[in-house]
Amino acid sequence: MASTRNRNTPGDYRLEKGAYQKTCDYNTYETYGVPTKSYYPGLGIAGAKMARTELAQNSCDIESNLFGIGANNLENPTSNGPSASGLFAPTANGDLKTLDMADRVPFFMPKPLEVDTKIQRPLYLS
Repeated sequence: MASTRNRNTPGDYRLEKGAYQKTCDYNTYETYGVPTKSYYPGLGIAGAKMARTELAQNSCDIESNLFGIGANNLENPTSNGPSASGLFAPTANGDLKTLDMADRVPFFMPKPLEVDTKIQRPLYLS
């Protein structure tokens, strides 16, 4: 029995495939997912999602090492092995600054409390 639905026509197939391709292009568009400027969250801002490439250039190596991917690979061992601590050191991707929404109030510490036991505490026997 032959199919009688429009879904199996060549034109409809091209239309649906084009829609999937446009959706994929939109979701993988670089300016859609990567901000132009990145900042560490400062005073008044809760931590948010941040692209892994903004924090370190070798983020894939760090993540693979943390998950133990390739730890037992005897065929092709990693040539740039971990440091002495067992973890890869992140290579900075630039100087990220903190973004504050409010100014920090100056913090003043009082002088240390000095108690004169002879005058201020007469009932205390030393």
